[in-house]
Amino acid sequence: MSATESAAGTESWDHIHPIPAAWFLVVCTVLSISCNTINLTVIPRLNDLADTSKVFYIALAIFDLMVTFIHILMIKPSISGYWIYGELACKAIGTCAGFVLAFSSATVTLLNIDRFILIIRPLRYPSIVTLRRCVAVLVATCCSMVIIGLLEFEFAGHSFDIVRFREFGVCIMDSTDKDFLPIAIFNYTISFWAQAVIITVLYLIVIRTAWKHTNDMARREEAVFQIRKFYNPMLEEAFAHYEEGVSSRQGADLFNDALFKAKTKCTHILVRKLLYVDDIALAAHTQMRSYIMV
Repeated sequence: MSATESAAGTESWDHIHPIPAAWFLVVCTVLSISCNTINLTVIPRLNDLADTSKVFYIALAIFDLMVTFIHILMIKPSISGYWIYGELACKAIGTCAGFVLAFSSATVTLLNIDRFILIIRPLRYPSIVTLRRCVAVLVATCCSMVIIGLLEFEFAGHSFDIVRFREFGVCIMDSTDKDFLPIAIFNYTISFWAQAVIITVLYLIVIRTAWKHTNDMARREEAVFQIRKFYNPMLEEAFAHYEEGVSSRQGADLFNDALFKAKTKCTHILVRKLLYVDDIALAAHTQMRSYIMV
C-alpha cells in the first residue's frame, strides 16, 4: 500500500474535521517554537543550573523543535486530507518523526534520573554525573533508539512501507497492521511504559527519602529542645558563680563537671531519639562556650 493510495481514505475522513486538526497543529507549532526558542536562549545563561543538567534540557528543546518542524509539514495535508509531498517524503518524514519522538521521551527519562541523583546523592553528584558522561549517555541512548527502530522496520513485514499517511495529515507507522502489531507493542513498551515505570519508581524513592529526612529533622529539633531545656538552669547557675567571684580554676572545674553531665544527659536523650551523640554533644559544648564568652 503506497502513501498516495492510503492518503485518500475518503471514507475514513468522513468523521474527521480537518480544519480543527490543522488549527491544533498550528497552535502546537507556535507554542513549541516560541517556548523552545526561549529555552535555548535562557538555559545556557543560567548560572544556578549545573552544566550537566543543561545538556539534557538543551537536547530536549532541540528534539521538540525537530518535532515542530515535522508538524509544519503536516499542516497542509491535514487540511486537504491528502499527502502532497510524495511517497518517499512520507517514508522519510514518518521515520524521522518516530525517531525524534523516541529521542524526546528518552531525554525526559535521563533528565529525571539526573534530578534523582542530585536529590539522593547531592555530595557525590559532581563526581557521579560529569559533563562528558552526560553527553556520552545521551548519544548512546539516541544511537540505541535508532538501532532498535531499524530492527523494527526490518522485521515489520513491510519494512518502511509500514510508514503510511494517517488521519490528521500525519505520516506515521501503522500500528494497526496485524503484521506490525507485536513490534508496535514492543515499541510502545520501551518508549513509554518502561520509561513511565522508571520515572514513577524514582519519584517514589524521592518521596520516601524526603519523608525520612523530615522525620529525622523533627526528632533532632525535639532532642535539641530537650537539651537546651536541661542546660539553661545549669548554665545560669554556673554563670551566677562567676558573678559571685569564683576563681577561674573553680569556674573551669564547674564547667568541666557541667560538660560531663551534659554528655551523659545527651547520651540518654539521643539514644531514645536515634540521633548522633557526638554531634549534639558538640552543639551543647558550643552553647556552653558561648555563655563563657559572654
